[in-house]
Amino acid sequence: YKQSEIQGRLRLLEGAGATYKMAKDATSQLTAALIEDQIKLLLLQRELETSIGGQFLDQPLYDTLYNVLLSGDVKRAMRIKDSFKVPDKRFYWCRVKALAQTKQWGELEKFSKERKPPIGFEGFADVCIEQSMPNEAAKYISRIATPNVRAEYFMRISYWKEAAEAAREAKDVDLLTKIANKSQSREV
Repeated sequence: YKQSEIQGRLRLLEGAGATYKMAKDATSQLTAALIEDQIKLLLLQRELETSIGGQFLDQPLYDTLYNVLLSGDVKRAMRIKDSFKVPDKRFYWCRVKALAQTKQWGELEKFSKERKPPIGFEGFADVCIEQSMPNEAAKYISRIATPNVRAEYFMRISYWKEAAEAAREAKDVDLLTKIANKSQSREV
């Protein structure tokens, strides 16, 4: 990485990878595989800077994936996910955050319905809350299975009536009291 030119870096990495491959111990083999992944990432980032534009070089894999998703190229992001064996949970977080960042609420809702999300609906609600979109968050909060958790999330967006209903469903008197105290509403 002291090498400023990418070609020089690639040459040095390839040399180091070859050296580690010659060693037969497990640690050296793992190191060689990691170097191969780094080479693959650098080549990908160089190609992305040319095709998409922007700064990709020297970013971590997650940031590279996130920026590809921000650009709207979901197919390419899926290929990167598969190529680098990114876990589903990490990819879901990345895509959910990118959709929220670009305020693509319709796409976010469609994505939430593709299959049961490995991050749960709490992750979808969290990004909507971060973006100050309580109505969007409510769509996902209502799909949270655990009533106590659902109630806590409804409290975060000041949906007191829904929070009270979830707390009643959970039969949690302490939570109901907390909601009543915070809401300052006679309805609850």
